[in-house]
Amino acid sequence: MKKLRLFFTCAVCKIAHYILRSLGRGGTALPGSIALRLYPGILEELSDGLRCIVISGTNGKTTTSSMIRNMLPEQDSSCISNRSGANMTNGIAASFVLETDFFGRRKKQKKYAVAECDEAFLSEVSRALCPEIILVTNIFRDQLDRYGEVSHIRDVICRGIKAAPGAKVCLNADCPLTASIGEEIPNQILYFGVDADIASRTEKSSDVPRCLSCGEMYEYRKHTFSHLGDWYCPACGAHRPVPDISVKAASPGKDGTDISFLCRDTEFDARVSVPGTYNIYNAVSALSVMYALGADPSKTAERLGDCRPPFGRMEEFELNGNAIKLMLAKNPEGMDRILEYLSMEKDLAMFVFALNDNYNDGTDISWIWDADFEGFVSESNKDNRYFTFGTRKRDMLLRLKYAGLDTEKINLLDGEKELTEALSESETGVYIAANYTSMLNIWDILNTIRGRGDRTKEKWN
Repeated sequence: MKKLRLFFTCAVCKIAHYILRSLGRGGTALPGSIALRLYPGILEELSDGLRCIVISGTNGKTTTSSMIRNMLPEQDSSCISNRSGANMTNGIAASFVLETDFFGRRKKQKKYAVAECDEAFLSEVSRALCPEIILVTNIFRDQLDRYGEVSHIRDVICRGIKAAPGAKVCLNADCPLTASIGEEIPNQILYFGVDADIASRTEKSSDVPRCLSCGEMYEYRKHTFSHLGDWYCPACGAHRPVPDISVKAASPGKDGTDISFLCRDTEFDARVSVPGTYNIYNAVSALSVMYALGADPSKTAERLGDCRPPFGRMEEFELNGNAIKLMLAKNPEGMDRILEYLSMEKDLAMFVFALNDNYNDGTDISWIWDADFEGFVSESNKDNRYFTFGTRKRDMLLRLKYAGLDTEKINLLDGEKELTEALSESETGVYIAANYTSMLNIWDILNTIRGRGDRTKEKWN
C-alpha cells in the first residue's frame, strides 16, 4: 500500500509539473503542494540516505546555495536542490519528487541535498529532512506585512534549528541576531565572519542598534554594513563570537572580488566571480558549510571563481553589444548593497528600478524609504538615464525625487512594450534593480528581446 501511494503521488506531481511547464509556468509550488497532500511524509521518504544541507536567513540564500552546489565533490550532479528558489516546503518537496522516477527511486546517484528554505518554513523542513548542516546567512528586516520585526524572524529561525538537534549549525558571527541563536541551541556551531575592511558608505544600524541582552547601544571595532561587523556591548560585555572561518582581506570590483580567507590557522586566497560586497558574506558562509562537511576549505574555495550568478542575481545579458545586469533587491539592506555596487559605475549608464507589490513581494513597499538612494544619486553620473517600472513605479519615482534626482530625468515605463523599447534603444550599459515578481517579469522580457524563445526550464532550474 505504501509503495502504491508513493507511486500515485509521484505520478500526479510529475504530470502537474509537466502541464505547468507546458503552459510556461514554474511548476514548483503546486506540484509540491499536491505531493504533500497525497503523501505528507514524502520529504522524509525521499531524503533518506542523503546528506542534507539547509540554508535559511533573510538575504543570500539562492546565491549561497548555488556556491555550495558548485563546491560539492561532484558539483551539481551529486545533489538534489531547489535551484528555482522555490523555498517553501512545497517547492522543496517538488524538487525531490522531480529527481525520482515514478516509484520514488532517484534517477541518478545522489549524495547530497541542498535546500534553501524560507525562514517561516524552517521548522517543518528541518523535521522532514533531518539536515546534517543548517546555515543561517543573516537576519534583516524583510516583508514587514508577513514577517514582522527582526526579533520575530530570529525566534522563528531558532525554533527551526531546535527541530534538528543533531545538525551542525553555521551562524553569521557578524550579525548580533544570528549569533545570539548560538546561545539557545545545543547544536555544534561554526561561526563565520568578515574581518576585512569593506565598510559601506553609510554606517547605519537601524535593524539591531541595541544589545539583545541589556538594551544598551552596540559599538563596533569594525563595521561592514547595517548591523553587521565586529560588534560588542560596552555595558554587559556581549560581543561577536570568534569566527572559525573569516575574510581577512577583500578587493571588490565590478566583475568579482579577490578574497583572502582564514580558517583556523590556515590562510588562503580565492576569487569570487559574482560581484557585490554581500557576495563576500555569501562566499564565506558557503565555505563554512564545506568546512562543516569535512572538506578542505582551501581546496573548495578554488571553485568560487567558477560560480555563475543564479538567475536574476547579478545575472548578465547582452543586447545590441551592451551589457544588461539584472539584480534582485527585495528589502532595504539588499537595495543598499546594490546601490553601493551601482555607484561604482562612472561611465554613462541606464538605470531601471522596478517595484511590484504582489503577495510574493510583500505588499508593504515602504521599505524603499529606508534604502540609501541619496548616496547613490549624489555619486552617480549626472547624465545617466533613469527609469521606473512595475505596479508601484510612481512610488519609486517619488523616492528618487526625494533622493535629489530631477524628475525630468526619470521616465515612467508603462508596460512591457515601453520597457522593451527602452532597453533595445539604449546605447549604454543597463542596470536593473528589481524586487522579486518584477525581476521574474523582466527576466522573461530580456529573453524575448534577444529571441531566446521559451527558457522556462532554465529559469526554474
